[in-house]
Amino acid sequence: MFSANSKFSPIDLRIEETIPVYNKGEIVFYILNFNKGHIVVSNDDVVEPVLGYGVDLKLNSDNAPPGLLFLLDEYKKEISFIRKEKIKQHKTIKDKWDNYSSKDFYSTSLKSYTQGDYLVNTLWGANGTYNRDCPYKTTGSPDRCPAGCGAVAVAQVLHYWNDRVFPDGSKSYTNYSPNVNLSVDFWDEDYDWEAMGLDDADDENAKLIYHCGVAINSNYSDGQTTSTSSNIMNGLVNYFGFNSNINEKNKSAYTATWDNLLRAEIDNERPILYGGCDLDSGTCHLWVVDGYRTYDNMYRCNWGYDLPNPNTWYTLTNLAIYPYNFSSYQSAFFNIEPMLDGSGEISGEAYVCSPNETYSVSIPTSTSVTWSKGSCLYQIGGSTSTTYTVYPTSTSASCSSWVRATIKNSQGQTCMTWTKDLGVNGPRYEDVEFDLYTSGGSPVSYMCPNTYYHIYLNNDGGCSLSDYSWSIPAAWDSMYQYQNMISVYTNNSLGGMIEVYATTCCQADTKVIIDYFGSGYCGGYYSMSFSPNPTTSETSVLIEPTSEETKFDENEEWELEVYNSSQLLKEKRTKLKGKETKIQTVGWKEGIYIVRIKYKDEILQGKLVVKK
Repeated sequence: MFSANSKFSPIDLRIEETIPVYNKGEIVFYILNFNKGHIVVSNDDVVEPVLGYGVDLKLNSDNAPPGLLFLLDEYKKEISFIRKEKIKQHKTIKDKWDNYSSKDFYSTSLKSYTQGDYLVNTLWGANGTYNRDCPYKTTGSPDRCPAGCGAVAVAQVLHYWNDRVFPDGSKSYTNYSPNVNLSVDFWDEDYDWEAMGLDDADDENAKLIYHCGVAINSNYSDGQTTSTSSNIMNGLVNYFGFNSNINEKNKSAYTATWDNLLRAEIDNERPILYGGCDLDSGTCHLWVVDGYRTYDNMYRCNWGYDLPNPNTWYTLTNLAIYPYNFSSYQSAFFNIEPMLDGSGEISGEAYVCSPNETYSVSIPTSTSVTWSKGSCLYQIGGSTSTTYTVYPTSTSASCSSWVRATIKNSQGQTCMTWTKDLGVNGPRYEDVEFDLYTSGGSPVSYMCPNTYYHIYLNNDGGCSLSDYSWSIPAAWDSMYQYQNMISVYTNNSLGGMIEVYATTCCQADTKVIIDYFGSGYCGGYYSMSFSPNPTTSETSVLIEPTSEETKFDENEEWELEVYNSSQLLKEKRTKLKGKETKIQTVGWKEGIYIVRIKYKDEILQGKLVVKK
């Protein structure tokens, strides 16, 4: 949005400052200052994601106009009010957040080409110490062979894609004259894109240019360095992780549609490797075309020559840059794009509803993938392919799960691990929870005997729920139910387990939550606590007096019992002493466990959550 309404290319925009804005101790929105403007982004997905932006002013409290300060203050109040009243998210706002959060938005919306703009912001050349890593000329040190137009053009395209480039594999060959063996282990490289100068030679961009030369099998020589079309395409695919659909087209075969082909490529934010020849000298050249203007039918040409030679706008009928004119035998490489989409995400639905839910990754051809999955899922196939299919182990309950893609390079080294969290049959466990209130509307964290309570089921995930069915302890009375709320009376009970069934977004009637409500300090002398809770491996159980007048007897023996969600005994200990003990949960299933302690004449109960 910001780039589309400014005169700047997305590649020129950098976030320089993030300012959190608070109201009553909570962050309500952020001000993001770019190098060329600002944008105000909400910190709550119930309101509009983008609250405002400016294309010519960095924003802070010192330079903001009074009217804007008033508006920002109103935003603070609005967001705080929405949080307090627990107002639900409107569908139109949800759609906007989903749009901004999707990988498609970042691959298209944020990178939308504007006529007259250009994509590549480097101005590199073949000499001028850009060739500092290239082989020495036959005359010897300190003179180096030219880097070659092919290597420079490819390097500038790689810099444009930067983090989506995936160096892998190894390349070694013998150059004829000078006679020297050239070798690069691309899998061992990690290019520092941010450190590369945009229009000055340095160690980082010189290394990239040389590596591109080796990848495309450049023929280095004293006078000029050359490369072939097939080697350029192979180098991009085999050593830098680009898709194998790259293809070269000759202008002469597409006379009527050539402009449309080029413009479509640039509209899709893909810089073009463009070639042409000078008939008088017999010299051919490869450069980058990365912008167009329809009103004068010109294209932006990044020639790959050292400054002050121009990198500017030309017609394809007069590609003249002294002393050459490269208007003959024109050709272009299309579909130059990395396999990695930049999102680091697994494609597929967030909820496993159908018997066969498929997930996929886009990875370079030199890599391999191994899939794994969490609980509640069966694998159908594809554990080592780019697609992976799973289905639920049961439809009786919803649960949290995941699929994971472990990517290895050509050396068998793990280089990326992508995980997608999933809800199976319905919401994830983390997305649903109970809120407990007294009959007067005050929030509480535990229950007492002979008391009225309202229990609400909150669903913070993207899977809708309806047609709720509540199951409460037999000792309680159900006063009334309405969708996600139930009103109960506890009688003499100290607590108990609640289950809720509902129709989920998967159109299945399943158990969406089971949780235990324990008793707290309701006039007793002691209370129980856990740390940490939830736990992944170990938790400490602590008994403490509820008042200063009550003393804990270190010599008094006490008992501890742990029950799973089905009320089956998991662990029992007797003759414990001291106010603290530890519970080891390694190897336990994920879920809720009830801990009961008998100390003196009191029964203490609490809920322990175990996660993987």
